[in-house]
Amino acid sequence: MLERKVISPASGLLALTSATAIGVCGALSPPFAPAAVAFVCLMWLVTRQVQTAAYVYAVLTPLIVGLDRGALLPGIRLNEALLAALWVALIIRLTTDWLRDRGSIPRFESVDYAVAALVLFSSAVPLAWMYARGRSISGDDFVFALTLFKFAAIYALFRITVRNARQVSIVLRLTLGSCAVVGVIGLLQAAGVPATRLLLQYYAAEGDAHKLDILHASSTIGSPIAFADVMSICAALTVALAFSQPRQRSLYSAGAALFAVSTIASGQFSAVIGLVVILLVLGAMLGKWRQLLGGLLVTGLAATPLLGPVVAERLGDLDPRTGLPVQWTGDAGRWTNLTEHVWPSIFTQLNWLTGVRTSARLPSPYPWREWIWIESGYTWALWAGGVFLLTACAAYLLLAYRAAGHIATSHLGPVAALGMGTAAGVIQLAVLMILDPHLTMRGSADLLFSLVAICVTFAGSQGHPTGHPGAHASPRFTARGSHVEEDGLQRV
Repeated sequence: MLERKVISPASGLLALTSATAIGVCGALSPPFAPAAVAFVCLMWLVTRQVQTAAYVYAVLTPLIVGLDRGALLPGIRLNEALLAALWVALIIRLTTDWLRDRGSIPRFESVDYAVAALVLFSSAVPLAWMYARGRSISGDDFVFALTLFKFAAIYALFRITVRNARQVSIVLRLTLGSCAVVGVIGLLQAAGVPATRLLLQYYAAEGDAHKLDILHASSTIGSPIAFADVMSICAALTVALAFSQPRQRSLYSAGAALFAVSTIASGQFSAVIGLVVILLVLGAMLGKWRQLLGGLLVTGLAATPLLGPVVAERLGDLDPRTGLPVQWTGDAGRWTNLTEHVWPSIFTQLNWLTGVRTSARLPSPYPWREWIWIESGYTWALWAGGVFLLTACAAYLLLAYRAAGHIATSHLGPVAALGMGTAAGVIQLAVLMILDPHLTMRGSADLLFSLVAICVTFAGSQGHPTGHPGAHASPRFTARGSHVEEDGLQRV
């Protein structure tokens, strides 16, 4: 007698949703039907093993985040479509588990509230103030108000799905492997390899296509500044892994050298500052000043033939009067824009309290450019949300650093390395926010929000580690039933 198999509610709901999606795509645009099938398969995997969502986003995002909006999918970036698909599958899984009394969710920690405050004070609150003060709200304001919602969704995705040391190890390996490919592409780009010009078609942001013709590596991230952030954070992670896993020290040391050289290949002065900050933080946490400094010097000397043209080109942009980059001090540089166009608006009519508007740019008085961007991160916070958003940013940076620092000292292996690398990345972010709004830069923000989320899960309640120093403590969760697995949500 044949055995009858019972289809789980999650599988049934996903099958219905999938059939509808494939049918709609096939009717509206037949070429997108295969993509719909691929997304359906991905969603099925996520409903079976929720940590798959973190794995997929970690490995694909560095490779696709720089794709222009509409380059492959109408009106949306590919990484945004990927994030939406992963969340649909995750919601289906969470809903069916909750209905079957098998669900579990992480306990809310202080960083979670800080992320929520970032979202609230960069969107609803400043828009409400604009309405109350009789200011017109443009489409640009709505678009910029949604920015931190995406990063909060990334944060929540990793917060929910990554729950044990093995999963952390997989996420780190996938992230570093993918970013190594990105770094190699960036080095080839900085070396002037003609094949990298193919990136112009899909990865060059509108108005920034020239950046692929000069010595500014941006690779698949699409922005030299964000590319440098990603590479330096990966350098921090690989250095931490090299010291926490001696058996693979050679491999991770080579990776650290690749990421350090790639950071400098971006041709950004802020990249050098960020790399120095990373070195200082890791030196303090590891107590390995000589090894780190020696490794950086050897790597720099070995990469001189490649990086020489990049460094020479950037030194040629220095202002002879101040010794600083012309883009910082010139007549239309960062300082001039802040002092003449941005700060006067912030410090009038209590705008410093409520914010000016959520749009992070204003029309340019110069005929050769369309917009003046709010380039200082802390100034952007005051501009977009006033003191409330600035306070939320400070709280997030402080609490994220505490969570990362806790697991760096209370765990071993990949989890400890994650804590050290993330702590260094957060300090770098705090310093570089003086120059640019690194908190919301596409690519680097995706990476850092995901790393912070995992750190918070392992840091435990109220920022304290859940186990004694040196132990692989398991994160704590609030569960409705008793059917919760050690490594995450119970399998369907």
